[in-house]
Amino acid sequence: QFFVSNPTGRILNRFARDQNQADEQLPVTLFAVLDISLLSCSAILLICIAFPYMVALLPPLGYAFIYLRRKFLRTSRELKRWEAISRSPIYSDFSATLDGLITLRAYKLQDKASRRFQNQVDMNGRAWFSFLLCSRWLGFRLDLESSIVLIFSAYLAVLLRGTVSLGLIGFALVYAMNLAGSLQWAVRQSAEAETQMTSVERINSYAELPPEVGYSSTLAHVQDNGERSASRQNQDIMSSSPNADLDHLILQDLTVTYRQELNPVLQGLSLNIPGGSKVGICGRTGCGKSSLLSLLRLNIV
Repeated sequence: QFFVSNPTGRILNRFARDQNQADEQLPVTLFAVLDISLLSCSAILLICIAFPYMVALLPPLGYAFIYLRRKFLRTSRELKRWEAISRSPIYSDFSATLDGLITLRAYKLQDKASRRFQNQVDMNGRAWFSFLLCSRWLGFRLDLESSIVLIFSAYLAVLLRGTVSLGLIGFALVYAMNLAGSLQWAVRQSAEAETQMTSVERINSYAELPPEVGYSSTLAHVQDNGERSASRQNQDIMSSSPNADLDHLILQDLTVTYRQELNPVLQGLSLNIPGGSKVGICGRTGCGKSSLLSLLRLNIV
């Protein structure tokens, strides 16, 4: 059921791009968030020590910072999810095109397949470009907020030049200028970490799938079933007749469905194939040829 209801591109996307983000990119991003957040907090604390009047400016700036970050996260999270969803059809269509390349050339459908693939790439690129625009929207407003801190720090440095050490003033101004980049990078990295958690969410949705009928959900059950099937197979081999003329494949009133809630694809099928026979299956499109061949592997009998 899983491989029938999920395209190949979606599975490849989960176990390729999403798994790579969860294993390699997400830990690095979390470490960068912690590092740059501590650096930004240290810069703000140093500025407040040098210019105590800056404490009065922190509440409105903090409110604006939290508001911008929350608004950016709400949009960027959905854009990242849209970008990941629009990437799956690209993988699926590419693999399907390679498998059916001879058929496409025979019916002269190369241009149609190329246009469809380009539309899928454009849809994915549209999502990624929207995410970049959203990032620039946040960066411009955080630069304004950092510029306000720098302007007030420079103004207070002129007013308090007689009471505050010049070395401390220069130290605070240097950190105020660096605050623009560090504050913006901290918000972007925290937003990136949260958007990368969508990959963990998508992988976790596969991990929480209920086991299908007839399949084991624990390793102990798998090992137990494997030992039983191996012993049963050995018994069947020992008890089977060496005469190939007595071996038959018998199907009686066979009914096959892909899932419990779907209509049967094969119904009331009976077969009696003698041993050593060569059998060919023919029929119109959709009559159940592939379902008959894969009934012991993917379908519910």
